[in-house]
Amino acid sequence: MIFSLKGKLTKKSPVLVNLALSVGDSEIEFEIHIPISTYERLPENNEEVRLYIHPYFYKGEALLYGFISEEDRTMFRELLKLPGVGPGLALRVLSGTTAEELLKAVSEGNLDLLASIRGIGRKRAERIAFELGGKIPSLREKIREESRADESRKKALEALLALGLKEKEAKDALKRASKRIEEGAPLEEIIKTALSRKAENEDN
Repeated sequence: MIFSLKGKLTKKSPVLVNLALSVGDSEIEFEIHIPISTYERLPENNEEVRLYIHPYFYKGEALLYGFISEEDRTMFRELLKLPGVGPGLALRVLSGTTAEELLKAVSEGNLDLLASIRGIGRKRAERIAFELGGKIPSLREKIREESRADESRKKALEALLALGLKEKEAKDALKRASKRIEEGAPLEEIIKTALSRKAENEDN
């Protein structure tokens, strides 16, 4: 399963981007579908960006959907669980709003935001609001946890780079410490875990 892709943005439009990743001496370019809310936060072409990925398999074809934040990807996945909501409609929802804005609208009973999105209308907006309404507490907590984990990951990477590790070494070390990140461990503990496991690998 692909968690995220970080690479050079080679082409972008409001609905689709191309992301080039260097793998050894080769370069792989991925085509990724995105919502407009992600497009608005992308850097310029030829700059690096990380997108959080949701693979979707349709009629034997693997499609990639990308989001600038884990929170938006989580909401995309929740929308896909709803009756009659496919990836195209879920993208349109997140093109008009972010995950946090959508949760706020649903919790306040504001259906105008959803109903104004092409392909939804009032009845489907009511259905989506009803389905999501019961999940708001757990979704909010999950989104908060993902936001904290993402921030901890970024800070830990910066710290490891400052300690002299090369970027690939630092990222590999963080992968091995990912459980501590997900558990919400303090930054110092995450860094110590990453460094200790790097040392263990060098000794083996």
